[in-house]
Amino acid sequence: PKLPDESAFFELLAERRIVADENLPQTGVPLAVERMLSAVFVHSENYGTRASTLAWQRADGAVQLHEQSFGPHGQPLQSSVISTAA
Repeated sequence: PKLPDESAFFELLAERRIVADENLPQTGVPLAVERMLSAVFVHSENYGTRASTLAWQRADGAVQLHEQSFGPHGQPLQSSVISTAA
């Protein structure tokens, strides 16, 4: 069987929307940091999401991993696919 299209999943993992202040937790970090960390995809010069990974297992047991890595400010760097399928 064919695996689902991965693009929609990577779009979800790339969501950069910031949560409204009233919905942020109070973890003790500065508000600006709390805002930055509230996004699904965190991006800044020195801290943030460094990889987004999808893992699929087919009915026959074969596994496929697709990983996109990112540099500073969320710039895409490399995309890798690993599969156990013959």
